[in-house]
Amino acid sequence: MEDYRGQVAECFLYEDFMKNLGPAIYAKEGRDEMMKELEEKHVADFLKKFETLLSDDRRFLCNDTLSTYDILTSGFFINLVLNPNSADPELWARVWETVPPKTKKFVAAVQDEFKDYLAKRADIKASM
Repeated sequence: MEDYRGQVAECFLYEDFMKNLGPAIYAKEGRDEMMKELEEKHVADFLKKFETLLSDDRRFLCNDTLSTYDILTSGFFINLVLNPNSADPELWARVWETVPPKTKKFVAAVQDEFKDYLAKRADIKASM
């Protein structure tokens, strides 16, 4: 059952959600409308589904130990939503405000596991 939650989370992100994310972000025409639909519909759908896989009694998707599934799924939040250098930071800030509590707790737990790397990543970006 533990792996199942991770596999389902990965499917929610990569098979259901990402098919809408990429086309909206990289659209040459109609980008504003696509990003609005992404924010209002597709992000909300993903967040609702993702939240159902998390539990108050586990730090991560599968248990209290970081897994590949945690790394794969948290990347959306850490590398895009919470990244001030990403495109559309105002949109992603609004999205973060709508993220449910268990998902925020999950993202914080993953960030804690990678705090040294994330701190260095910011320094590397600044020096480029």
